[in-house]
Amino acid sequence: MSKLFSQIRQNLVVNIISLILNVFIGLLLVPYLIKYLGIAAYGLVPLAMIFTDYINIINVSLNSAVGRFFLIEIQNNNWKNANIIFNSALWGIFGLILIQVPILSYIVVELNILIDIPNGFFIDVTRLFILTFSGYLISLISSILNTSMFALNRLDLSRKVDIFRVMTRIVIIILLFNVRTPSLLSVGIANFIAALSAFIYSFYWNRKLTPKLYLSIKLFSFSKLKTIYSMGGWIILNQVGYLLFVKVDLLLINKLLGSQSSGEYAALIQWNTLIRTFAGIFSGILVPVIIAFYAKKEFVKMKSYVNFSIKHISLILLILCSTISGFSKPILLLWLGDEYVSKFLVLVVMILPLAFSMGTLSTLAVNKAHNKVAIPGIVTFFAG
Repeated sequence: MSKLFSQIRQNLVVNIISLILNVFIGLLLVPYLIKYLGIAAYGLVPLAMIFTDYINIINVSLNSAVGRFFLIEIQNNNWKNANIIFNSALWGIFGLILIQVPILSYIVVELNILIDIPNGFFIDVTRLFILTFSGYLISLISSILNTSMFALNRLDLSRKVDIFRVMTRIVIIILLFNVRTPSLLSVGIANFIAALSAFIYSFYWNRKLTPKLYLSIKLFSFSKLKTIYSMGGWIILNQVGYLLFVKVDLLLINKLLGSQSSGEYAALIQWNTLIRTFAGIFSGILVPVIIAFYAKKEFVKMKSYVNFSIKHISLILLILCSTISGFSKPILLLWLGDEYVSKFLVLVVMILPLAFSMGTLSTLAVNKAHNKVAIPGIVTFFAG
């Protein structure tokens, strides 16, 4: 038990550092990019990420299922099955990449139709999307490698990968903006190099943490992949609903109101993203612990940890969201300038509901542990 608490404390410290870094860089990067690119061009940066978010729902859902099965096998010290799960998932991801390349290529070719692009930015936007999509495909492979960290409850290392990626991206953006004319191409290059760097870092820790895992096409099991996909299918439904909740607004604003309005909205939504990141980080600390308790049949302890998570995270979110909403005007004045103060109600509407909706994220780990993800998937999908 002392070892478990030690791991949780270690995960918590690194997660807090990761959160502070995300807040610090996220809030400073927005006015920095707006200053050098302009508000309309800036709005295209998060828009590029939205397309990968929609396609990424399949991969996130499958990786979530992989982590569940992988963790249980490692907890039971069954490395033979763990290798089969790992190889089935990894080769399955390569198959999904081959399927997604034509879809991503179609998006790049039809960008003028899909989104509103300011005059004179088409070539830069195309390069931004190509590099961002390429980095996304590399990240898919990294996510499978990161299941080793999840299974061994080394979420501190997983966050270090995130920190490394974020720092690499920001350093390259600043470097390129200073040695050449600031452009969307520079942001795309930074996205790609950051994803490649994170992949190398993930590969290193995968080898170090789980040396008993090895790559072999012979260990690919269609039946095992089918089992993973069976659970992943319901999680996909859940993720689609989630994206309809939180990711469709920026795309609609771009199409209906234009790139200028989508840029303004993209800047404000940074606060919404940070609150969701905060809740996800702190809820995620307990996810491998909860699944580990399930694997060991320690259901009382599992219930205790879930209750602990809900109570404390909900209280913190309530204080945080209320503070940001109450001081929305001075925050916007200091952050983006006087012209954004009039949009304080948009920020309040974005932030305040999260105080009541994001505190229960850890309960989803219970559904994953029991492989009972159908009902949450259906409810979230239709609600979205």
